[in-house]
Amino acid sequence: CQSGAEAVELAKKKEFDVIFLVSMMPGMSGEETMNAIKAECPLNANKPIIVLTAHAIKGAREEFLHAGFTDYISKPVDGEKLEEVLMQYLPNEKLEDR
Repeated sequence: CQSGAEAVELAKKKEFDVIFLVSMMPGMSGEETMNAIKAECPLNANKPIIVLTAHAIKGAREEFLHAGFTDYISKPVDGEKLEEVLMQYLPNEKLEDR
């Protein structure tokens, strides 16, 4: 999606296993988008929402979790960290045994 508003519209129509949101998007912030998804999108209201952010100072993770995000990944995104988060939040039936 190119914006928070577009993400909300898509989340109203399609169910996702995990939602990744960039913290700073055009129009709506990641936090505003997350709150709108939780309030307006029954298909995805309880899905894990992971924030992707360049805001990596001490305490940033706690701030994002306190705001309501399920988890936090700092940018640039590390492939191993992304895989670790996906393994943690994807439903078991979507995971392959390794």
